[in-house]
Amino acid sequence: MEKLFETISRVMRSVRLTQDEKLAIKQRLIMEMRNNPVRKLSEHSLINWSHLLNVLTETKIKPMPAFLLILLLLGATGGTSALAEQALPGDILYPVKTGFNERIIDLLAVSANSQAEVDSKIAQRRLKEAEQLAEKLELNEHTQSRLIESFQKHANRVQDGTKEITAQNASRALEIISDFEASLQTHKQILTAISQGRDATTTELLNRFLSVLRSEHEDTKGQKEHSQNEVDKDKSPEMKTAAEGKLKSAENKIEEVTRYIENASSSQSTSGRVIKQEDVAEAQKRLQDARDLIAKGKLSFAAGNYGEAFSIFQEAKKTAQEAKLLIDAKMEFDDDRDVKEDEDNDDRDNGREDEDEPESSPRIHIEWDD
Repeated sequence: MEKLFETISRVMRSVRLTQDEKLAIKQRLIMEMRNNPVRKLSEHSLINWSHLLNVLTETKIKPMPAFLLILLLLGATGGTSALAEQALPGDILYPVKTGFNERIIDLLAVSANSQAEVDSKIAQRRLKEAEQLAEKLELNEHTQSRLIESFQKHANRVQDGTKEITAQNASRALEIISDFEASLQTHKQILTAISQGRDATTTELLNRFLSVLRSEHEDTKGQKEHSQNEVDKDKSPEMKTAAEGKLKSAENKIEEVTRYIENASSSQSTSGRVIKQEDVAEAQKRLQDARDLIAKGKLSFAAGNYGEAFSIFQEAKKTAQEAKLLIDAKMEFDDDRDVKEDEDNDDRDNGREDEDEPESSPRIHIEWDD
């Protein structure tokens, strides 16, 4: 804890607001106090988060001072905000997750780049929540509609944001939209797998969700293509430097995912599920595809086509990341019951079958796309 406060103190000393920023904050706080005077202590003993968030929204505070302010406020909530991060729709803390945590993150996104990244993260959260609820057969029509609404809102903001960023920094836009597209592809495979073998109601709800997801995925791919076309035309010295950096980043990602898969294939996940050897082989195939793209990108780079090389290196990184995302999904959702079924068969052979054991839920098998 002492180290945390030392870090906060050091950061506070290093960040300074301009006079205009200080004046804007002061004026906004004065207006807030005038509009919401304290009459009785008992009525205002709790923080009015709605008013606070409005203040933060309309006041241009630099990111780090805002973060420090919020850090102090979060301390007053007794860790509720942190606990809410694991909440699902229907849980008592879910409104804290979406109405407070995510809004704070959104408020701190002070640039187009950071805003697009935040929207990408929140859109992916809605997909993850739908998957978790559907797996437990707890997805209902009301929740589905709310999740779809939030997902579409943030997915559209990612697309609009990267369109804006492309005009200023096409390579950065390509990075953001490419990572988002990889995530949508993986979630599409997960939701498709979960929808198969579920009850009729869950399957229908997921099919509606998948229809929206497929549409957003296609729009995202279209925006990615637009950003990539802009990048491909760039042969400037600056793009040469960017391509060199992207090459190193892609190679590091391939190495990281290679180690990750090796570890995952030699141990069990926390859920007790294991990675099948055929899945390891598929992941390694994706990594080889990524290495082939690296080789192709190097040829473009040698020919002076730096923007094209950057795009290819980014695709190599995306390919490796997709392999990791699918392995993660299989560890969490994919039902590998080979070992479990062998144990059950042994139990039956030894006369230990439990007749009261509930029937297992339908299997989930996530396919590797070609």
